[in-house]
Amino acid sequence: HRDAGAAAAAGGLGLRPMPPWRRSAPRGFLLVAALGLGMGLAPPLAAAAEVVPAFAAGQTPLEWRDESRDRPIAVRVWYPVAPAARKTRRAYGPVFRSDVATGAPYAAAGRQPLVILSHGDRGSYNDQSWLAEPLAAQGYIVAAVAHYNNTWNRNEPAATLRLWERPLDLSFVITRLLADPVWGPRIDPRRIGAAGHSSGGYSVLALAGARFDPERMQRYCAGPARGPDCTRVAGVRPDPADAPVARRSYHDPRVRAVLAMAPAVGPGVVPE
Repeated sequence: HRDAGAAAAAGGLGLRPMPPWRRSAPRGFLLVAALGLGMGLAPPLAAAAEVVPAFAAGQTPLEWRDESRDRPIAVRVWYPVAPAARKTRRAYGPVFRSDVATGAPYAAAGRQPLVILSHGDRGSYNDQSWLAEPLAAQGYIVAAVAHYNNTWNRNEPAATLRLWERPLDLSFVITRLLADPVWGPRIDPRRIGAAGHSSGGYSVLALAGARFDPERMQRYCAGPARGPDCTRVAGVRPDPADAPVARRSYHDPRVRAVLAMAPAVGPGVVPE
């Protein structure tokens, strides 16, 4: 059960058990448990016996610019607030509903774990709100990144192929949050995790050390096993000049645990 598993993982992180959430999602259990275990904190199963809300979820936007790449970085941060904080009902598309306290005062004491979220191709930083809000209600700080030119409302097909921009976005946000005078003192730099879906799944794997080879992906797409992922950007071909930067490692040692949900471009990832 998602709530029981999430509570167990949260207990292992030294936090109170996860509150029940309206949206049933078994993947939430897998994600929280995997992140908790990956951070070297084994969750005691007994923690799942009692589910007690610790906080409510607050939310605030942040905007930065990575001057080294001339790239705007928009972020949405979920964080713990007092349970009595005034909440607003929000809808994220036709499926997800939530109650979030926008701009409410931060309520947790001490340094808390940070989880970075990466959306899929042509997605939104709201896509994992179903996960961000219960994590924040448990005491986590959660930062979801909008990958420039690869979102639902602003997309360039070539941006789908420029995969290396995504892990750079995530590492940039970690750096800025840790250096931020407001957020830095609230984050435990020893407990940073990342999760993502589809292209976001690849992005967090890249933080863990996975490397993408565009030539491997091209051979897969030219062969009999090619899948629908090869037609995602039909008519747009990779620029050969981008190959060296695409193959680089984007490992970020600050990230101690990642979980990739249905990660994209698997055939293009170097197996070593």
